[in-house]
Order: sequence, then C-alpha cells, then structure tokens
Amino acid sequence: MFMYTEAFKSEKVTLNGRVARGDDVIKTGDIIRYYKHMHEPPITSEPLRILSCSTPDVLAIYKPPGMPVHPVSAYRHNTVERILANEHHLHSLHSLHRLDLPTSGLVLFGRDKKTLLPLYDAFLNHRVAKTYYARVQGRFFDKPVECEVPLGINSQRSQAPIST
Repeated sequence: MFMYTEAFKSEKVTLNGRVARGDDVIKTGDIIRYYKHMHEPPITSEPLRILSCSTPDVLAIYKPPGMPVHPVSAYRHNTVERILANEHHLHSLHSLHRLDLPTSGLVLFGRDKKTLLPLYDAFLNHRVAKTYYARVQGRFFDKPVECEVPLGINSQRSQAPIST
C-alpha cells in the first residue's frame, strides 16, 4: 500500500491526462497511467549472430542465452527484435518461433507474415525437428538415453539425480 501512496504523492499517477488524487472516483473508459522509472535487467554481452540472409524473406539468427526474443516482462529494449532493428537496421521482422530466456540457439524471422505461413504450419504440425542439448555435471550415461517425460524447470535448484 505504501508504494501506491507514494506514487500519488509524487504525482506519478495520472487520470485522463491530469495528476490523479487518491480520492478520485474511476469511471468506465477512464485512462490511468502510472509513471515509474525502471532499468532493464542486464543481458549477455555475447552478440547476436546473423547466420543466414540467403533469401530476402527469411533470416536465421543465433540467440545467445539470457536474451529474450521479443519485448516481454522487464525487457523492452534489450531483446533480439530491438537489437536487430537498432544495430542491424532490420525492422518489421516477425519471429517464427521463440526460445526461452535462458536458452540459446537458432531463431527464424520473416520479413512478412505471408512468407512465414508455410513455416508456421510446419511448426504447428510437428514437421520441424528440434533438438535440445543440455550441459550436465558429473558422470553421465555411457550409452544414449531418450527422455520421454516433459521437461520442466526445477525452481528449487536441487541436485536431484536423474533416473531412467
């Protein structure tokens, strides 16, 4: 509650374009804005690598770990899309898919959505094979092991052994 009280006192909240007061009554259609100065979390210094520009319509990018593909959550500027636009002058790209923040790998972009439709269809209908590699600590299995359970995030960061 303290945060909101301070926001009103410091005039960081507006209602329909004017500074809001704590006793204002809000009606349907009103526009409330809260102005807050934020810094984006840092991202890796590892650069994006443009792997392919062989066709004018599809672009392949290597995304390093720790960099979001598009603006999300606390990231607005330090994203693959924004870096491609600002540093490589590649504007109005459409991502075919995404990789999670901690994941590195290939991301495909198209210059227009129409060109990407056949590729979207291939992804949706599982005609694209994706391979994920993981770094493991300790001794791993001597022969290949296929995992047939969904992968998830272990939020406890426990050192639980892998069972097969």
